[in-house]
Amino acid sequence: MKKTIIEIKDMKREFKMGGETLRVLKGINLNIYEGEFVTIMGPSGSGKSTLLNILGCLDRPTSGDYILDGISVKNMSKNELANVRNTKIGFIFQSYNLLARTSAIENVELPLMYNPKISAKERRDRAIEALKKVGLESRLHHMPSELSGGQQQRVALARALVLKPKILLFDEPLSNLDSNLRQVMREKIRVLQQQLNITAVYVTHDQSEAFAVSDQIVVMDKGQIVQQGSPEQLYQAPKNQFIAQFMGEASFVPAKKRGAEITVGSQTIRLESTLADGDCRLGIRPEAIQLSPAKSNSNTAAKVLKADYMGAYWELHLDWQGVPLLAKVSSACFEREIIHYEMAFAPKGLFLLPA
Repeated sequence: MKKTIIEIKDMKREFKMGGETLRVLKGINLNIYEGEFVTIMGPSGSGKSTLLNILGCLDRPTSGDYILDGISVKNMSKNELANVRNTKIGFIFQSYNLLARTSAIENVELPLMYNPKISAKERRDRAIEALKKVGLESRLHHMPSELSGGQQQRVALARALVLKPKILLFDEPLSNLDSNLRQVMREKIRVLQQQLNITAVYVTHDQSEAFAVSDQIVVMDKGQIVQQGSPEQLYQAPKNQFIAQFMGEASFVPAKKRGAEITVGSQTIRLESTLADGDCRLGIRPEAIQLSPAKSNSNTAAKVLKADYMGAYWELHLDWQGVPLLAKVSSACFEREIIHYEMAFAPKGLFLLPA
C-alpha cells in the first residue's frame, strides 16, 4: 500500500475583506501518495494558488487539517513552518528567483545554508550532485546571465532537489519558456521525479503539460474540487460540461439513450454509460470524428463550412443535420475539394452528459 504524503481534510481558507468574508477554499479533501505526480488545474480565481501556498507552508488553513508526511502543520508556529519549508519542501516557480551575481552552484547551495548541521563541504557536494542530475555539471560556475532560460530553470530545479525534499511544488514553472524548451523541460522534470520517486504537485494552465506529466489531475472551480482522476479519465469521462470543455475541445449533440444504444439524429451508436436512459447530450471530441466522402444524394452527410490547415491535421467546422461540429482529421485523410462527408465516431472520443 502506498504511503500517504499529503492528506487534506475539509480544508477551508477565508480572508476578511473589510466587513466581508472571502471564501477561497470551501472544504477541500485530497490525498496524494508517495511518488505521485499530481497536477492542479482550474480557471483564474479557482483557489489553486491558495491551495499551493498552504501545501508549501507559506499560509495556513482557516479550518480543516493539512498533514504532511504524517505530521499536522495546521497549528505550527511560524518558526516551525519555516523549518518544514527548509527541510521537506522544494519550490520551483514561474520566475527562477536566481541571485544575479551568484554562480549556479552557489545558487543551488543557498537553501542548505539555513541548516547549521550541514557542513560547507557537504553543502558543496550536494549542490554538485543536484546540478549533475539536471545535466548542468559543466555550468557550475556560470552566472545566471550566462545561462539560457532553460538552463536557469534547471538551476532552479537543482536548488529544489538539493534539499532532498519530501515534496516538490511547481507553480507555472515553464510558462516563461518557448514551446520547444517547455517540452524538453517537462520531460526532464517527469523523468527526474520518477527516478527519485519524489511526490510532486504541479500547477499549470496548460492542458498539454498536465496530460504529459501527471498521474492524477485535480480540477478546481470556485474553491472546490470538481473532479479528480487520471488524464484519461478526465478527458474521456468528464462528469460535466465544465470539465469536458476545460480539458479539451468538444461538440455537444442532443441524443437519446436506451441501454448501450445512443440515438443521434438518424444514427444509432453503441456506447457504455452509467447515465440513466432517456434524453441526454453526446459529447464528441474533435479527433473522434471519422470522415468518408458522401454520395451526392446522401441526406445524412455533414457539410464542411470551414477548413483550416494546421499542418499534421485539418480543423473542420461542420454542419451535421443542423448541428455544428468541430473535427480534427489527418491531412492524409481529407480532400479540400470535397464538401460533403459521411461520419462515423471512434467510441473512445465520446461521452454522455445529462440533457
